[in-house]
Amino acid sequence: AVNNGGNLHVSSGAVAESAIVNAGGNLIVSNGGVDNNAVVNEGGKLMIYGGGIANSTTVTSNGNIQVYEGAVLNNATVHFSGSLSLHSGGTVNSTTIESAVILAVSNGATANFTEINSSGLLHAYSGGNVSSSIVNYFGSMVVFSGAAADNTTVSSGGFMSVSSGGTANNT
Repeated sequence: AVNNGGNLHVSSGAVAESAIVNAGGNLIVSNGGVDNNAVVNEGGKLMIYGGGIANSTTVTSNGNIQVYEGAVLNNATVHFSGSLSLHSGGTVNSTTIESAVILAVSNGATANFTEINSSGLLHAYSGGNVSSSIVNYFGSMVVFSGAAADNTTVSSGGFMSVSSGGTANNT
């Protein structure tokens, strides 16, 4: 486990399996590094930089993931009050967001195959790209001016809002 004040850095062909990141610990994945099946607990942080890949990550309450330019996050589940920050040039694929989680897709960032569950929220800002999302009961998606959402499915009780200047295709 990576505990308070600890840092685990995965890069250049290295692979980390089933890491547990606790309060005050940092898991850093950078160019050529791969992280599989990590659990990020309350107060822990996973940071993925350019060329880094994280697969099948679980974020518990108040854990945090940061996805930077050129980084990829696949198959993450972010539980109640966890956080996922997607920076310009970052990509997240097949993410599930639960209650009290906000996924902000900023300029130049991409979110594919996101599932938004009850009280989860996806915000797509200008220059952000969102594709193949599912908005479930009491989940919400907001597409602001300059953002694009393609192939969205809004289930019964789900909510999607497209602001003036935003684009929704094949919804």
